[in-house]
Amino acid sequence: MALDGFRSALSFLTRIPAGSFRFSDTYVLYFSAVSLVTGTIGALPMLLSPITGQLAASSLSVALLLIFTGYHHADAVIDCGDALMKTGTVEERRAALKDGRTGTGGIVTFVILYGALLSAFSSTPFPFFAFLLAEMASKSSMVLSALHGRPFGRGMGQSFRESLDRRRAPSVLANTLPQLVLALLFPGPGAYSLLVAVASSIAASLFLHRAFGGFNGDVLGLTGEIGRISFAVSFLILARLHMYPDLCLLHSLLASSRS
Repeated sequence: MALDGFRSALSFLTRIPAGSFRFSDTYVLYFSAVSLVTGTIGALPMLLSPITGQLAASSLSVALLLIFTGYHHADAVIDCGDALMKTGTVEERRAALKDGRTGTGGIVTFVILYGALLSAFSSTPFPFFAFLLAEMASKSSMVLSALHGRPFGRGMGQSFRESLDRRRAPSVLANTLPQLVLALLFPGPGAYSLLVAVASSIAASLFLHRAFGGFNGDVLGLTGEIGRISFAVSFLILARLHMYPDLCLLHSLLASSRS
């Protein structure tokens, strides 16, 4: 049933209590629906930005999102950052993913990615919608990442892929069409930023799958965060160029050539 699938996706992606249930075989279909809920709730502090300032509101939104997700994605960023510092074999990098210790690579990766995310949200026009669309882009990035490559281990990556394989085409459509419709509210920045997020997440997943010989829950989590950050940064740049076209060098050159 649809409710079971939604509750399964909610439990998989967040720490929000979803009641007692068994995992639905098709929970990947509902990632976009869950991201719409978590993105909307997480973006609520953005509405306070005229009072608190956008930096403070963005900090609250990012903190709220991290709490909602139980720090799963943040943990994936740290684990993969540490593992990618290994210059040995695929098996050694996989072993580093399971190492409970936090190294310099994980800390630096966390600071770079979430620092860029916070900087983008604190400066972007339309912060509420930017945050919501970035959350949706994150979840679609995870789905697109799992379309290729193979899972290793018997954890979340394997469960994710098995659910995706049962409804491959519907899962892709269900996790891309809703955010595309919302992105068209901002035809230039929204749609183009979505393309940037998709391209970035696919490129990142290809690199990560090669580095680890496949994917698991950590790899999917990092890919999702790369999709989120790519959307946020590109939306910031494109929205500002859309609002202030004179900032665009090409526009300035064309204008000067006409005069």
